[in-house]
Amino acid sequence: DINLSGGSVEISNGSGVVSSRGGDGASGSITATATGHMLITQGSALVSSADVGDGAPISVTAGSLTVDQGATIQSIAVTGRGGDVVVTAPQLAIQSGAAISTTIVGPGRGGDVLVNSTGATTISGEFTGISTGSFFADPSAPDQGAPGNIVAHLGSLTLTDSATIQSGVLFGSQGGNVSIVATGPISISNRAGIASESFFTNAGTVTISAPVVSIGNGFISTSTLASGRAGDIVISAGALELASGGQIASASIATATGAGGDVQLNLSSAL
Repeated sequence: DINLSGGSVEISNGSGVVSSRGGDGASGSITATATGHMLITQGSALVSSADVGDGAPISVTAGSLTVDQGATIQSIAVTGRGGDVVVTAPQLAIQSGAAISTTIVGPGRGGDVLVNSTGATTISGEFTGISTGSFFADPSAPDQGAPGNIVAHLGSLTLTDSATIQSGVLFGSQGGNVSIVATGPISISNRAGIASESFFTNAGTVTISAPVVSIGNGFISTSTLASGRAGDIVISAGALELASGGQIASASIATATGAGGDVQLNLSSAL
């Protein structure tokens, strides 16, 4: 196992912390802990990879965490189950092309991304976000190559400037579930969005719960490009605000034969 700990921790200048499994042996977990601030930046990475068998988990815990400038926290697997990525920080910022993700590139199953932040979470910038993806596409094996799910329990969420929280890619087999529960407001703006996407198997369900959900020139969506069914969208909120082209949509795109999903709004006040 790999363990990093300190009062404050900085991983920078393209540094890498890697746990890799290429054969029959088991790979070790990665644990990074800071009682104060942790910064992962400048293209640095925490990576768990497994070409064969199951991958190891990654756990990051800090008083506050910033992941920026193209840095990544990532789990990758091929034939087995990818390691989960668990991030716990009262204050969390992901920005400037940084990503927290899991990926499956073979018939295995991708790891889940679990985020726990009791305070403010801000995710901003193009090519920035939280994702689980599958790059395995075999119509004869629809149950294989599934991406992991995304589960986030947050204080508040600001998602902006083209950043995304997304499971699945349109040329992969399927999308996982995305669940976000916030005790404070969720704000999605300036082309940012939350999504689950699929190809020939079903997209996952997107579930959002918060006192206020505000979407301004952003989106919450599920979609399918082929025979899979787009996932359902369930939003539970005290208030829902749509402005400046904000969208909630479940779509069957282009020549897709799969159906769109259902959209369910559970609101305690008017839209």
